[in-house]
Amino acid sequence: MIKDKTLGFFVKTNGLVSDRIYGGIGISFMLHRVLPAPLRDQYSINRDLAITPESLDSVIRYLRDKGCRFASMDELLDIFQSGRKPKQKLIFFTLDDGYRDNLEYALPVFRRNRVPFTIYVANCFPNHSAMLWWYWLEEKLRSGHDLTIDAPSLQKVYKWTSIQQAEALFPRIRSELKSLPKTEIANTLKRTFDKDDAAIRQQCEAISLTWEEIRQLSADPLVTIGAHTMDHLSLRTLTDSELDYEITASRRELEAKTGKDVLHFAYPYGTHEEAYTREYQAVSKNFKTAVITHRGNISMSQREFPECIPRMALGENTSSQNIDYMLNGITHFGDNGFVQTIRY
Repeated sequence: MIKDKTLGFFVKTNGLVSDRIYGGIGISFMLHRVLPAPLRDQYSINRDLAITPESLDSVIRYLRDKGCRFASMDELLDIFQSGRKPKQKLIFFTLDDGYRDNLEYALPVFRRNRVPFTIYVANCFPNHSAMLWWYWLEEKLRSGHDLTIDAPSLQKVYKWTSIQQAEALFPRIRSELKSLPKTEIANTLKRTFDKDDAAIRQQCEAISLTWEEIRQLSADPLVTIGAHTMDHLSLRTLTDSELDYEITASRRELEAKTGKDVLHFAYPYGTHEEAYTREYQAVSKNFKTAVITHRGNISMSQREFPECIPRMALGENTSSQNIDYMLNGITHFGDNGFVQTIRY
């Protein structure tokens, strides 16, 4: 009741009060893909993984008109280490996984607007071993009427008779699949979606960045390359040794390929279901900052918890009012209540 009344007050006062308390120093936007509308519209369930170049450009111009300044994750680290609060609201753009469209379509928009951004690369993408099963699942749901998951720890049969039922099943099946242990997930996914190594490689080659393209991006002064694990697995499903490998090997390989230090990290999937205390502590030993997918604004006190920096998802349907609510802390308060800093 108190939270609801407070939220109503914040909205009624147009975020002026909430901004002073919860607006913080800025926000980090989370994206995955940047695709022209015809390519984006090839997908339905996974359509929101992509934003069009035109929409991204529009968001950047809107934020600049609002008086925001765009900054890199390296600058955020400098702010945390120095303790100097910036005068303007800062915006940090981040893109997860390592899709080639980050180079083809995102980079030109960011260059044109002189906006720095970070790409968190899952090494399996340029290594062409990534199992892009969220796309496989969409294809199966749209073309079939049943799905059998037969793993040692999970036996399930799903049936549907309409596309509406199929789309409603997507988040449920997604949750089941990403919760499989590392020892089971690869073989289960191959069997469930009838994929072999050749098909997996072919899809990766079509839509993933290569190592040469990552080196090209890394050389651009606007681009920061961060780590996103070796195999894009839910970290809470891993043993301690598996967790250490996914974190440390990804950094070693990225540094070897780019010739630069890799200081920043993004947790695959990124909610508390996939990463929390154990994972945060493991990551903090290897990286200076790490981002999650929990929504929130970045406060100066987040410098005490740089291993769990919140992000806001940015999509094709993110309205200017949505952005205003993100900037002024209303979204933060709606999700986190009276908690100013995301911690654990």
